[in-house]
Amino acid sequence: PQSGKSVHYRHNPQDLTSLSNDCVYYIHEDRSGLLWIGTFGGGNNIFDRRQERFAHYYAVPGKDGGLLQSTLFGMAEDSEGQIWIATYGGGVARFDPQTGLFEHYRHNPDDPDSLSADETWSVYVDRRGDVWVGASSGLDRLDRQSGRFIHYRADRDDPTHLQSSVVRSMIEDSSGTLYAATDNGLSIYHPESD
Repeated sequence: PQSGKSVHYRHNPQDLTSLSNDCVYYIHEDRSGLLWIGTFGGGNNIFDRRQERFAHYYAVPGKDGGLLQSTLFGMAEDSEGQIWIATYGGGVARFDPQTGLFEHYRHNPDDPDSLSADETWSVYVDRRGDVWVGASSGLDRLDRQSGRFIHYRADRDDPTHLQSSVVRSMIEDSSGTLYAATDNGLSIYHPESD
């Protein structure tokens, strides 16, 4: 585009290479320079900036290795280039760019060490490589060695706990403190308190 001009991309049902849905929730540029665009109901789009086209990853029932849900709210990339995606109803998906397949982390009511809920709002990878998930029932941290989730629950009566079950986004500062944006204010977690 020319300097001072903007270009607007929208879904066009007649064009299979257009944006899959107009309701965009996140944009992330991965280490290889690809733009990942998560949508509400349209799955994930990868934008080819040179050709101005979109490739799509969306849920296909019965397809092994694909997304389980097409409503996506957040994304993060780890140090190995794995892409983590928070889905609404399908838990957290981990995309392996080498295989092109997704692995899913889901809530299992019979397993207290599973993801606390399949409705996930955000995902963040901290400097230690820990994967944090903002779910509809609190904040979860994945222990990647064991595959177990550690749960941090909301308790409005205890100021040392999360003040809301819904964590919309997270960020870490230079000292390793984790800030969580919730539906009831900002919660701050100091990892050395674990």
